[in-house]
Amino acid sequence: MTQRRSARIILLSPEDKVLLIRFVVQRSTGEFEFWATPGGEVEQTETDLAAAERELREELGLVLKLEGPIHLATSEFEHRGEMVSNTDAFFVARCSADDPRLNPPAADERAAMRECRWWHIDEIARSDARFFPEGIETIVQRWLLQ
Repeated sequence: MTQRRSARIILLSPEDKVLLIRFVVQRSTGEFEFWATPGGEVEQTETDLAAAERELREELGLVLKLEGPIHLATSEFEHRGEMVSNTDAFFVARCSADDPRLNPPAADERAAMRECRWWHIDEIARSDARFFPEGIETIVQRWLLQ
């Protein structure tokens, strides 16, 4: 199993809503849809923070001060046709709800990233959709209460 490390950003609006991206990817079992935070793989020469800053700039056109990492999560899943053992480092930042512009640079990312949306943590808790990381509403709530 391939080892993978990712840096992800929990992006919050002034109203404490969370920006999530709806992904639709092909897996061996068919189409798989989920909502996740912006971010992506840490390149070999990068720190987690540098990767998070790059991903935020590439995917959403944002340059923001990031705090963290505030959370680490590990998971195993199919990625580009192979199983990976993944560790995500999560950073947090705030911006205006109008600032993000979904525009991933790579063709495969553009095909997978269908839309972005601001979610209230209560909406996430009530939804039947898949969210990554699991329990994101609890992670956000814990950070907001610090």
